[in-house]
Amino acid sequence: MKKVYKENGITLTSLVITVVVLMIFSVVFIGINEKDNDALNLARDKKAETEQLSIEEEIKNQLSENPPQNYEQLIGILKNFGQVIDEENIEKAVLQTTKGGYEIKVSNIWNMDAKNAGLKVGDYVAYNVETSQYISDGKYTGTGERAIYSVFSGDEIKWRVFYVDEIKNEIAIIPENLSTYMLTLEGENGYNNAVKILNDIADTLFSNEDYKASARALNIEDIQKITNNIGSLRGDNYASKKMYEGVYYPNIVTQNISNSSQIELFMGSSLANRIETTNSFYQGNLELDDIYKELLPNQTFWLASRAISNNENGISYYISTLDVENNAIIGGSKLFDSDQTRYSETHALLPVVTISRNIQIISGEGKSDNPYKLEQ
Repeated sequence: MKKVYKENGITLTSLVITVVVLMIFSVVFIGINEKDNDALNLARDKKAETEQLSIEEEIKNQLSENPPQNYEQLIGILKNFGQVIDEENIEKAVLQTTKGGYEIKVSNIWNMDAKNAGLKVGDYVAYNVETSQYISDGKYTGTGERAIYSVFSGDEIKWRVFYVDEIKNEIAIIPENLSTYMLTLEGENGYNNAVKILNDIADTLFSNEDYKASARALNIEDIQKITNNIGSLRGDNYASKKMYEGVYYPNIVTQNISNSSQIELFMGSSLANRIETTNSFYQGNLELDDIYKELLPNQTFWLASRAISNNENGISYYISTLDVENNAIIGGSKLFDSDQTRYSETHALLPVVTISRNIQIISGEGKSDNPYKLEQ
């Protein structure tokens, strides 16, 4: 009988196919692995970058609160955060941080050639604005007509330090040569919305996020900071209250908000059976230092502050004003009487820009032709 033998093992073809399949799997696996590694490396790099920036910000904040007066003081403060390598060489000195072991150039942390913002009143400051436009609605100004206000990034506005507020830790600057922005206000709606509209125009045209700077209109609190005799201009009846019956009032009057702030817009007037109002009117010449007589543009400006005058027979509603042309008179323009008499007045807007007092001066001399350039 013939025996049949069964072959064991694999053929050469099968072996080749197996090897090829294994190679394909290997390539795919390596590719996936590499992608995973790339993603992990990217994540690690991003985390390290974020951590380093956080450390730099922490150091800069501490230096801003206690600015070093010289290079030795700077190095002494930085040593609280790690080791300073090559500290003798101002240009090459590097801080190696204790946390994370990051290497940061000392000159990138704090520039000793820059001055801490020890700005004083009258100094010229380079401050840039972005192109923007504000359109006022005539129904809110009371005039019934809209007005357009524009500013362009190319405008060469000269800014000067108005005051330094150490309590709020801010510097206020105002423009020296601003093209006049005239605003007409009328009646109860002009009174209702003057503060918001004035502040909105200034904010829209002159705030700049690059400097972390905000803008608003000049107000009575600003005047209180630049003169010593504001209290004597309040008059005998200032802060006194008086009750009236059967009189009209602008609708903002019954809102519990300060005279120099406003978030919402209000419309119209109402008849009150009984209403009590507080006298808040200023009138008289300010006593200003010579620097402010030079600094303030020679115009009459709206102040973003409301005022009320309690009279014998009724109430008068004013928006405060500063008349620089006539020896710095603080007063007001009446827009509405409680018998519904309406008035219209036109004055200029003066923006006030506030910047942190910790901002650094990079260059310049604080003069008209060479203003201080601020760190952005």
